Amino acid sequence: MVTHCRFEKNRQQPSRTPQPRACQVASAEADQHAALEILNAAEKHPQVAAALKKYQASLDPKKPLLPYLVALKGGDKKRGRALFRSHPAAQCSRCHTTSKNHDAAMAGPNLYGVAERGDRLFLLESLVAPNAKIAEGFGTVSAMPPMGLLLKKHEIRDLVEYLTTLN
Repeated sequence: MVTHCRFEKNRQQPSRTPQPRACQVASAEADQHAALEILNAAEKHPQVAAALKKYQASLDPKKPLLPYLVALKGGDKKRGRALFRSHPAAQCSRCHTTSKNHDAAMAGPNLYGVAERGDRLFLLESLVAPNAKIAEGFGTVSAMPPMGLLLKKHEIRDLVEYLTTLN
């Protein structure tokens, strides 16, 4: 049996019919560790994928974090570390260091201790909307490109996981 998600914007009364698990991903009840996998599975089902695209198109473009909230938890810190060190497009380590005693001038802030400067949402925002909050001493505009343009959501999730270990 095929189940459809309901993403109508101006619904007067909430539906009393339970939504399928894939439709609850953005809700507080969703398992955040599996959210990205659920969305990836939904994209493979034509009818669910169509509803998902409609929902994603309805997201407020003034809130750039919304499409990436599925990348908050569930990442792999080892893959994130490898991405940080050697991803050919992102090239994180060209501008950032994670070394405690590194005083050399870098294009971006030293990320040693970044996990203590903010939570996962702060780290995610730093990756996908780098101009939202710029580290002190690094000007008014970030030279860092939004990682959502360069990385897949599962790669962003892995980077967030890795960054949480930098304390």
